[in-house]
Amino acid sequence: MKKIFYKIFKKRNVIDEFINIFKVFFSALIGFVLSLLLNNIYAFFIAFALLILSAIILSFLFSKRKNMFDILKLLKEEQMQRKWIEIIRLGYPLSRPLWLSARYNLRIEIGEYIKEAASSLPEQNIKIGNETLPVSKIYVSVLIDDLGWTNYVIEQTDVAISNIKVGILMAEEKNYIDLEIKGYRHLCGIYSKKNDDDFLAAREKLDDLISKLPPDTKKSMQAGIIFSKAEDCLNKKEYDDAIKYALEARKLFYDLDDRERVVKTYHTLASCYKEKERGNYSKAETEILEGIELSQQYSRTESLIKNTILLLDIEYNIISNISYFTYDQDEVISRRIENYYRDALNACAAANNVSLEKKLRLSYKNINRLRKNKLKRGTKK
Repeated sequence: MKKIFYKIFKKRNVIDEFINIFKVFFSALIGFVLSLLLNNIYAFFIAFALLILSAIILSFLFSKRKNMFDILKLLKEEQMQRKWIEIIRLGYPLSRPLWLSARYNLRIEIGEYIKEAASSLPEQNIKIGNETLPVSKIYVSVLIDDLGWTNYVIEQTDVAISNIKVGILMAEEKNYIDLEIKGYRHLCGIYSKKNDDDFLAAREKLDDLISKLPPDTKKSMQAGIIFSKAEDCLNKKEYDDAIKYALEARKLFYDLDDRERVVKTYHTLASCYKEKERGNYSKAETEILEGIELSQQYSRTESLIKNTILLLDIEYNIISNISYFTYDQDEVISRRIENYYRDALNACAAANNVSLEKKLRLSYKNINRLRKNKLKRGTKK
């Protein structure tokens, strides 16, 4: 029935509400319907038809009420009325929470609204929460982060680079050195992953900008730069240097009381230990499990999912190297990974992150296939 209604209405929330309301109605009226059934079969069908019709009507009404606070709907309404400042006030504060919760597509959609709003306004200061920011700075920030780095994360690399470069040019023109640094840091991360020839020029420019910072702001910026060096070394398979930089960055993040950025160092270190100490995954697993715990504590959805994928990959390697694989061993591994996998899968669904969900499901599928192939009670593989 759920599939039929999905084909008709094409709205998942409507279908879910229909099913829930249908269950409630059915539970309440089942006694009444059964009593009618004993006396008149036609009464049963009439009651059943009315039940479905009522559930459909109520589900649509409920769905409409739920969507009253749909942020994209609100932004669209403000856009149609050209209320540009309201769009910025509504959307801009969501940038960081959406990033931490890995809701990348929504972050980009809202970013497009903010970009249009900021480009439609003359230069002025806008109060957002406890901050007062120039419109141009909001515009540059959205280009570099929301429409730049976020597009890179969802594998729209060309779009990301284009937006970041435009943002950097504007940041340089307006003397927004913090955003210029962030832009070059993002470019370094992208170029490093691609082994692009432009990496060295971007890194040189980044180091030059950092050297011009006053001491009180340099430490915070420096922590991010050091961590990006760790990621660069990891991409180049220079694991000893990557470990050194990641540990240094972690210490700086702790000194800055920036727990949210501390969390991401665990996946980097675990990746290094996994590759550097093949066959002995204890250090990598320690980093992963601590990283998962902190990801849950600080709601770092992306870190939770990526650490879980890494854990599944390590378990895959461990099983591959087992000569004798028994049902007892399989049960231990199953208990070990199932809860982590389910938590990560739920996180993907909550964030609507299709890209990470595909990677997670693939890792889970691979390890289950391997378990089935090797699973013979007490016999040699």
